[in-house]
Amino acid sequence: MGPKEIDTATLTGKLEYCDLRELQAVLTFKTLWPRFEERFGSKEMLDVRFAQLAELRNRLRHSRTVDDVTRKDGEAALIWFRQVLAHG
Repeated sequence: MGPKEIDTATLTGKLEYCDLRELQAVLTFKTLWPRFEERFGSKEMLDVRFAQLAELRNRLRHSRTVDDVTRKDGEAALIWFRQVLAHG
């Protein structure tokens, strides 16, 4: 496998192809959620943070205006994910 090839046979390789909403779906899937619940708390909070991050990402990606609320919500989501993922 060359340096630019991704091994899609592994979970890490597959996750590299996920967008934010697909990753959210994986984490909150009924049978998988128990593995992630302790880290993320509630599905509802995780859903809110993914929505905030996705909205900011979509506006940036599509060269749309990013208003202050969207920017701050996206920043809050990034801070939340950083904190949640750092405590592991």
